[in-house]
Amino acid sequence: MQDEPIYLDCNSTTPVDPRVVDAMLPYLCAHFGNPSNTYHYGAEPRQALASARDQLARLLGTTADEITFTGSGSKANTLAIRGAALAHARSERPRHRVARTSSKSYARTARPQLGPGDAREGAPRRLTRANCRRGPRGTPAGTSRS
Repeated sequence: MQDEPIYLDCNSTTPVDPRVVDAMLPYLCAHFGNPSNTYHYGAEPRQALASARDQLARLLGTTADEITFTGSGSKANTLAIRGAALAHARSERPRHRVARTSSKSYARTARPQLGPGDAREGAPRRLTRANCRRGPRGTPAGTSRS
């Protein structure tokens, strides 16, 4: 048994692997430019980002254009909600969505990504047979909103 404590709170923050520190140091010190900009300082970070995207795509068995890096977990969650909401809106047979969050700030971030009536603050609507028969925005379940 180990005498050292074991860190189990990786949900809130995670220790950085030394290999990641080694790989990132050049971009934190020397090549610090914004990869989205076309100026000289952005060239090296832009190439490194493209290389990382290619490596991750190969690892996941997809293409680099399917990989999106975000600046935070909240931005990643918002992007996922936006994608799910758009796919739902374009679906021939929209289904009910149920989402719960313990974070009020995250609920405010996600709210603009959903249509009116899709996100509700406060207590969820009571689940009844009538509510289940109604689709999004009060339309009958299984019908499109065109």
